Amino acid sequence: MSRTHRILALVAHPGDEALGLGAVLARYADEGADVHLVSATRGEAAPFAGSSRGAFPDAVLGRMRERELEEASGVLGLADVRVLGYPDGGLHAVEPFRAQMTLAAEIRRIRPQVVLLVGPHAFWGHPDHVALGQTAFGAVLAAARHSSPVPGRQAPHAVRKLYELGWSGPTRAAFEEATLAPGIRRPPSPATLPDWMIHASIDTGRYAERALDAVECYRSQPAFRGRPMGSRREEVLRLWARTEFSRSLCTVAGAQGVEADLLAGVRVPVHQGSRAA
Repeated sequence: MSRTHRILALVAHPGDEALGLGAVLARYADEGADVHLVSATRGEAAPFAGSSRGAFPDAVLGRMRERELEEASGVLGLADVRVLGYPDGGLHAVEPFRAQMTLAAEIRRIRPQVVLLVGPHAFWGHPDHVALGQTAFGAVLAAARHSSPVPGRQAPHAVRKLYELGWSGPTRAAFEEATLAPGIRRPPSPATLPDWMIHASIDTGRYAERALDAVECYRSQPAFRGRPMGSRREEVLRLWARTEFSRSLCTVAGAQGVEADLLAGVRVPVHQGSRAA
């Protein structure tokens, strides 16, 4: 694979990338793609593991989560990590146009062919995931338009494919059983996908251990402690043997059925790399 292949992962919080995308990010980084990550927040709203809310100031927790994100990104082999610093739990309250233009500037800077989104169809319908999904779609469109008032001087850039991490009902149930510590509360989530909405199923079995190593970087996160270790370890590794996505945007030919490669249709032979950027 040529280094002209670039993938951008968009997440709401530090940790989302490890739990949802860790294995697939590690796979494509190992295959030679430049894999970038943008987190909308610092993840400061989740309490410190084993402590009540308020045991640490938000600013302190935010710095902890950023350091954990950097550590996890190193484990996964990511090329670049950026945190936008929007309020954790308050992304829905950020002025939408402002957030879209900020994210569009990141897309123009990185210039990815493929964008991966941890949005409303992953995890438990967190308001930040819903808001990020809406922002991401607007940002992808804005990044491609010459008329968009995107900050900076980067030229417009058109993303070729946009995927959203998507879970069917059985996958969600298996994830909750395998990874969440007992007692973690969450609202019921309707964010499950029927089989016909799963457009990509990526073999990530070789990278499940790396994903688990990345999750274990988040030592301050209460939801990530306990069950991913010990007796549940093999269940987690089996769960991450494949990563599923819904394809929300595609401008390349041949993307039909359930894809086995997120870069299908955008791969460029190494000898053509100088013309592919």
